[in-house]
Amino acid sequence: MLRESKYNHLIDFNGNKTIYNALTKSSISITDDFDMQQLLKSNDNEIISTLKKIGMVVDELPDELETLHYLFHKNFFDGNRFLNIVLVPGLDCNFKCPYCFEKVKGTESLFKTNLNDYFSTLKLFAEKNFKNYEMIEVSLFGGEPLLFSNQIFDYFEYIEKELPNVSYFSSIVTNGALLDAEIVHKLIDYKCRSIQITIDGWKEVHDKNRIFKNGKESYDLLIKKINEIIPILPKDCQFNLRINLNNVTVNEVKTTLSDINPQIRSRIKLLFRPIYNTDSFKQTNINKFCDLRPFLDIAIDMGFDIVRNTYYYQACESCSGTNFFFIMPDLSLWKCINDINFQNACIGKINKEGFPQFDADKLVSWYSYSNCFFDEKCKECKKLPDCFGGCVLYRAKNGSRSCKEFEMAALPYLY
Repeated sequence: MLRESKYNHLIDFNGNKTIYNALTKSSISITDDFDMQQLLKSNDNEIISTLKKIGMVVDELPDELETLHYLFHKNFFDGNRFLNIVLVPGLDCNFKCPYCFEKVKGTESLFKTNLNDYFSTLKLFAEKNFKNYEMIEVSLFGGEPLLFSNQIFDYFEYIEKELPNVSYFSSIVTNGALLDAEIVHKLIDYKCRSIQITIDGWKEVHDKNRIFKNGKESYDLLIKKINEIIPILPKDCQFNLRINLNNVTVNEVKTTLSDINPQIRSRIKLLFRPIYNTDSFKQTNINKFCDLRPFLDIAIDMGFDIVRNTYYYQACESCSGTNFFFIMPDLSLWKCINDINFQNACIGKINKEGFPQFDADKLVSWYSYSNCFFDEKCKECKKLPDCFGGCVLYRAKNGSRSCKEFEMAALPYLY
């Protein structure tokens, strides 16, 4: 017995009547007289077979929610297949962006960096733990991680020489100011598969916000680096350009995108995100998560690609089990560092022998925050496969869920 998927959405996309399926991310344009229920009663096996293949028509059993539940738990508890550690060797940065979520009073002394202890312990951690996983991702974050490039590259060299049987790759989120050809070639040597930098909307806004500590502007420098770096990246290294939307218009963002060489635009994936308020930053912003479509439209029209959610069956990377965590400068382990005053996100620490010591109670709590299947509203929602209950940190801090906007979670799949 076949039925229509519960995760089908009927929407208007660029003037076309469109069905989008949140579970399979497939979409089709339809005519005004299309009737799914009438089609299922017909004998048009070819069309029905196609709709079943892309998940818009499903068998009565197994229930889609049960399938989704299984996939979520498989991701959360899939023990030794994949490990993702995010190295945060320091919160220091050469920029002084006003909205930085790491600028929290009272935390400066909590995460002082002793680079020798940090990386020597990480080498022990790699020696004793990497062999237990099929694949390792070593992500670089900060602060500005390239302030510690010598120690980071020494760490990768250790992995290459001392652990030759380990399969790993790396990624980096950087403000981009320290990127140059030499750094990029070293990142590539150490299997870098993703580089992300950020620009704030357009030049005037960017040069007020994303400035060096000495007050020097950075927009022209970053545009120059983007135009120089993309051509030397191998095809298996993705370049993400995050565009912060902070009281900017589509035309202003278009001006910024016009500064990027048309020949390299197809190599760049754009991620549009409005600046949001935190405990340390409060500002009115005309740009909203529900108003991303015109920015995505202009990106596609100008020859760029766009970022689509890479965290299938979870709200974000922090919604996974003990195989994902940030390693802070003091070697503490965190599921999310968007609020480093929120100690419930700290799930343990790496000891001097290189073994992770987890706080079981906090791990169980984080699982509870992550598991949207405890929530009846989520279980009935058509957006569940795109949203998975939204931000885990928000749920942990507020006791309720913050739903993702359709334009943030699902719209990119329609392009």
